[in-house]
Amino acid sequence: MLSLSLTFLAVAAAAVASPHAPRWDDLQVKHAWNTVPANWASEGAAPEGTTIDLRIALKPHQEDALVKALYEVSDPEHQRYGAHLTKGEIASLVAPHPDTHNLVSAWLSHHEIPESSVSVTGAVPGLQAHCNE
Repeated sequence: MLSLSLTFLAVAAAAVASPHAPRWDDLQVKHAWNTVPANWASEGAAPEGTTIDLRIALKPHQEDALVKALYEVSDPEHQRYGAHLTKGEIASLVAPHPDTHNLVSAWLSHHEIPESSVSVTGAVPGLQAHCNE
């Protein structure tokens, strides 16, 4: 699970930085643990058919948009003062770039995680996937 997360982070960073189509078969391990980290316990491999809930947070497209909007509605001298944000407005301010969502979906699909098991989460922009090992 941890190696899957680290691989995803390395792939996402490389893919976002590259204008080319993703190459999921040309990956390199960026970091690996040869021993169990301190305060962790190895319980062996998960039983066959185990479902893993994988939550992937996606970086907002406009990183500072929410903070800017909050300052505006909180500043008595700003024209937007007191105009509190709706849930929909907040969601649009923290939404990831559509390409990011598509890239992560393609990565999940490449690893045989069916689209039907992936859902968009609400609190933190991202995806949730139910993976069978």
